[in-house]
Amino acid sequence: MVEKDGKGNRGSISMRSPVCLPSCWWDQESFNGYSSRRSIAELLRELDADVLALQDVKAEEENLMKPLSDLASALGMKYVFAESWAPEYGNAVLSKWPIKKWRVQRIADADDFRNVLKVTIEVPWAGEVNVYCTQLDHVDENWRMKQIDAITRGDESPHILLGGLNSLDGSDYSMARWNHMQVLRGFWKADAES
Repeated sequence: MVEKDGKGNRGSISMRSPVCLPSCWWDQESFNGYSSRRSIAELLRELDADVLALQDVKAEEENLMKPLSDLASALGMKYVFAESWAPEYGNAVLSKWPIKKWRVQRIADADDFRNVLKVTIEVPWAGEVNVYCTQLDHVDENWRMKQIDAITRGDESPHILLGGLNSLDGSDYSMARWNHMQVLRGFWKADAES
């Protein structure tokens, strides 16, 4: 939330932390698996974000299924979508403010199937702000750093990088979660190598 003084200048800025929302939560009452307690649209409406970056979004617009456009409409936001690794799935940026331009770029090289959605948003008190939305590699830290370098090299400044950054540093997690991730990482590597 930004407060403006009478002259239209920015005043104090109340900082909000980024929020990650899983599509469902464990229903502890039923013990039968996953169930959604509240819709993502309800949670995002309460959050009242100005810009959202979404990954692994399904943007099918046929068979009366319009999840992305329905979400944007429910939140009163504009959106752009970039198909990524699988047909109809990709990254999206939603904004309360006008989206001036956008483009899609492969992240690192022709072998990298991931992309970055680069969006320029017209922020009323700041002018044009560049927002980059992506999902980085989930297995290899060196490849992830190469991806970040490729995303930020030679581009407009300033920019904000949002998305699934998939950090694999032990200091980012509890010991139990880190140990669990190391087990999963072994499965991911085996799958990637086969």
